[in-house]
Amino acid sequence: YPGILGHESCGTIIETGKKVRNFKKGHRVLRVMASVPGYSSFWGGLAEYGAITDVKACKEDRVPPDPATSHQGQQVVPKEIDPVTATQLITLKETLSVLRKFKLKTGSSVLIMGTGPVGLSFIYLARKVIGASPVAALDKEDETLKRAPALGASFVVNSAKENATEELREFRGTGFDLIIDTTGSADLIRLGLENVSTNGKVEIYGTVNKDAEPVKPLKQDKRVVEIPPEEAVPHSEILKLIAGKTIDPSRLITHVLSIDDIAEAFDLIKSRKAIKVVLKI
Repeated sequence: YPGILGHESCGTIIETGKKVRNFKKGHRVLRVMASVPGYSSFWGGLAEYGAITDVKACKEDRVPPDPATSHQGQQVVPKEIDPVTATQLITLKETLSVLRKFKLKTGSSVLIMGTGPVGLSFIYLARKVIGASPVAALDKEDETLKRAPALGASFVVNSAKENATEELREFRGTGFDLIIDTTGSADLIRLGLENVSTNGKVEIYGTVNKDAEPVKPLKQDKRVVEIPPEEAVPHSEILKLIAGKTIDPSRLITHVLSIDDIAEAFDLIKSRKAIKVVLKI
């Protein structure tokens, strides 16, 4: 603190440097970053102006890219995709990159624990793109859990109101091929281990402090993995899925507000009335 807020962003290039070769004025680009001396930056997506780096040109010219303005996810978005929708591409690419690592196939069973923006994205892609079935969802909040069926979940369980282990075993006695915890909770990772199939995996996707004592011993289990997302990898695939109308990123956006209404945006998120809020600057 003080810091520049904003994580997932989309901006339009208004000026390029002399040595930039892979971006052009007018290009719509993801992951615009803001870096101001004396301020911390959480990617700076809520800044009015930011910068990106032509990493490819840097490599060709043997110049190290500036980490304050470079990111693997700085990729061009076609003009057919509006900026509001484009912001959701970042989460979709991250989650699809992880799903692809598990070599799932049509009919693979998947359980997603946590139904925030990331969890719902996993549900949507697992069902619509991978063809997983069944896809189950677990959360302790009805407000977010109720959105899961429309995105592909055929079974939902509220762990705050029901015995999750009993409900899941009754639904899927043989366990799930893949279980993804999007929260970083040791309790949910244990729950996952109780409900994973014989050759299945439990993916820790939620942010976990590497020294968190409750999680540390769980990582010793060979069924537990922690595969990081590779956001840039499925860029072309996601664009093709959108162009072919296989997926619609806007289904995961619940509110679009002006930057002037930022306080309302945070209130909506805090009250769990919103899943994904996009702020227009």
